[in-house]
Amino acid sequence: MINQSTNNPFFSVIIPTFNTLPYLKKAVESVLRQSYKNFEIIIVDNHSDDGTEEWVKEVGDKRIKFNQIHNSGQIAKSRNLGIKMSSSYWLAFLDSDDIWYEDRLKATYEILDKNNNFDIICNNEIFVTNENKKKWKSGPYKKNFYKNLIKYGNCISTSATVVKKDFLYKNNIFFSENLAFSPIEDFEFWMRAAKTNARFKFTDYAHGEHLFHDESYGAKNPKTIKKSMVSILKHHVFDVQEFTSDKNALWQHVECRLTIDEIMNSFNNKKFIKVLILTFKVFLFYPLKTFANIYYKLKK
Repeated sequence: MINQSTNNPFFSVIIPTFNTLPYLKKAVESVLRQSYKNFEIIIVDNHSDDGTEEWVKEVGDKRIKFNQIHNSGQIAKSRNLGIKMSSSYWLAFLDSDDIWYEDRLKATYEILDKNNNFDIICNNEIFVTNENKKKWKSGPYKKNFYKNLIKYGNCISTSATVVKKDFLYKNNIFFSENLAFSPIEDFEFWMRAAKTNARFKFTDYAHGEHLFHDESYGAKNPKTIKKSMVSILKHHVFDVQEFTSDKNALWQHVECRLTIDEIMNSFNNKKFIKVLILTFKVFLFYPLKTFANIYYKLKK
């Protein structure tokens, strides 16, 4: 059983935002509808000019903290400010264009009430695009999880994750404000947590929706996303990881996996000539690593 010795909220829900008011309203309302009520909401606004501050004042809920920051386009700065503003035991991250189902916090609390030895808990989500809805499965946790994240990529969604605040402070883990890692510095955050032997728990239930839309950063800046991914992975392969001295071989495995991801994305976007070219390239240069990566994806 959890022993709550203070009157602090159990969860702090950290929501960074910038000119996303129509989406932000839905995100905040999805938190306010939670069946578990012991939470605070921390909205960190990058000085929006779409009426965000005025709307928060109109809501008038005392559980909402509001602060503004000039983050120079770095969501990491906003999330880090939210962490420092929090007064809870657990931090829950929610992007301003995502939503939670009403039992999301309740389900997480019930897990912790039975076993409070976890540091990070991540649930599944429903990925929503203009065309369809698809269940996204987080995890699974693997032995040598840090190594697994480097080799096979991210399996953690920030809007589906809660983190024990004490774990972050004890290990001095915050979101990196390195511009080269933006805007997917959350992946690097999970990698450092895994390297510090964070105790992960992945659940089998979808407790929210992750929205992909035409105005999202990823849709507008796919090349920046790819460049950031390469920067993060090269940093960890060549500068951080210690599980292998053959860094070039590890990087070849990662490069092969990134190419396979690009093939799948090109196929989904019906760029079939590019699919053929990349498929030929990956089997020509990395035949064994290609089969290893495909086997992992099929197994997952």
